[in-house]
Amino acid sequence: KQWISTQSTGEKFFSWIRGKLVRTYTGHSADVAQLLPFGDHIISFGEDKRMIVHDIETGEVYADVWLQRNVTAVTHPATYLNKVLLGDKDGVMELWNVRSLKLIHQFKSLGSAVTVLTQSPGIDIMGVGLKSGEILLHNIKHDETLMKFYQDWGCVTSLSFRSDGVPHMVSGSTEGHLAVWDLERQELNNTIHHAHHSTVATSHYLASQPLLFTAGADNAIKIWVFDGPGGTARLLRDRSGHRAPPTIARFYGGTAENILSAGHDRSVRMFSAIKDERSKELSQGSMESKSKKINVRVEELKLSPVTALAAEEIREREWSNVITAHAGSRDVRAWSTLQGALSDKPLSPKLETIVVTAVSITVCGNIGIVGYNSGHLTAFNLQSGINRGLFGKFMLTKVKLSELHLIISTSMLSVWDMMLK
Repeated sequence: KQWISTQSTGEKFFSWIRGKLVRTYTGHSADVAQLLPFGDHIISFGEDKRMIVHDIETGEVYADVWLQRNVTAVTHPATYLNKVLLGDKDGVMELWNVRSLKLIHQFKSLGSAVTVLTQSPGIDIMGVGLKSGEILLHNIKHDETLMKFYQDWGCVTSLSFRSDGVPHMVSGSTEGHLAVWDLERQELNNTIHHAHHSTVATSHYLASQPLLFTAGADNAIKIWVFDGPGGTARLLRDRSGHRAPPTIARFYGGTAENILSAGHDRSVRMFSAIKDERSKELSQGSMESKSKKINVRVEELKLSPVTALAAEEIREREWSNVITAHAGSRDVRAWSTLQGALSDKPLSPKLETIVVTAVSITVCGNIGIVGYNSGHLTAFNLQSGINRGLFGKFMLTKVKLSELHLIISTSMLSVWDMMLK
């Protein structure tokens, strides 16, 4: 199987087989906006207003057409041989034959940018999502709108239809919410608030099953099962990574099997390089329920971003074995990788107006060493959290422990014998 993705530069896209790059596709002079696999071909639509048809295997260009419009959504209507349906930012839809490269029909304007096009279970009936928040069920054979819905959260970012006998449609939004619509009663059935922490990029009901797959701009993919009262959904399983760029990454333990990381999303995560099911975010408490009660974002309740991180595996089963420094904070926080959670008690210094700049843990896993912007250096017992005293005062940038010696990075390098301390 091949997976197609766009490059960050936007003018090229690539085919991959099991993580290996096999082919590069070129031709656009501006960013690639949409991709549509089409049999043995891949069709790309760029901001240069061109439609280019490539052969997937060879990468050769089969056709190159100037469309005179910026395509914002595209799909292949079921049973429409060699046809693609395009939507643009002006609310206009067009039906093209990609074999003869002819425009078959131009539909009347819908009044708002077309953001989503998807096939419904009914032949000729397409789901159309608009930037205004309107959702239409449109008969493209007769150019007639059959149903209209409106989601209060604005721009429609995804649409999908159930195919297991339940007449439901789901829509996604830029707010991360999902709306489930009853097509028989033509009304809202239920909602899933904060299904994702940012834009719902795609949603797709699995064929003939009450399962919904969603992916979001929060770097998460989720599967929802509709088995609750009145057809409500619950989260079945999910996979996620950092919601914002990671700033720190460290191998954890004596092997390269696990990675500890922290990022601008204020989270600390453990990633497994062997089996993704073992990857997890270290818990900071029941943030989801708290955020819903006081109506704030989860990130606002979390600790400030991590600026330094240290970990040792040897005492993992006995007490906290990870310590972190946080932006603007005087406290060091301790974590347990075994429990996958934050310790209740912070490691607090006796001085008040200072900020942590560096952390490290002894190879025995008993002592955490903390450096501050004041130049002070403190040792903490990780089992009890007791402050074991100061080593001295330096302008610290980094702290590292090697066997029984403490190495301090300042304007010069200092080595302390911890046994003599």
